[in-house]
Amino acid sequence: MDLNTFAEVPVELQTLFLDPGIIATDDLDADANEITAHMRAGTCMTCQATLGSSTVLIVNKKGIGAAYCGGACLQDMAVLGWLQEETSDIVDRVQFRGGHTDDAEK
Repeated sequence: MDLNTFAEVPVELQTLFLDPGIIATDDLDADANEITAHMRAGTCMTCQATLGSSTVLIVNKKGIGAAYCGGACLQDMAVLGWLQEETSDIVDRVQFRGGHTDDAEK
């Protein structure tokens, strides 16, 4: 890992990119790999801004799982995920009903 990619990140966080490092992406699907590619390039996974002094990392025992330029982008990514799930659930409900509502049965 080239730490020059993370030169704007506070030194205390830079060491995390070396140990434990970024979580391996072998098990991720194409969409997840595309998002995490931003982190590996030293940019925010939400807005693609360069990671800097307000960087927020999501870390577990396997390593860094996510990197955001700040708390707002972390929150926005969580909301985007929730909205996508809600949208999918709504579409599923509509398809399940198949156009049959209570009013249509009268």
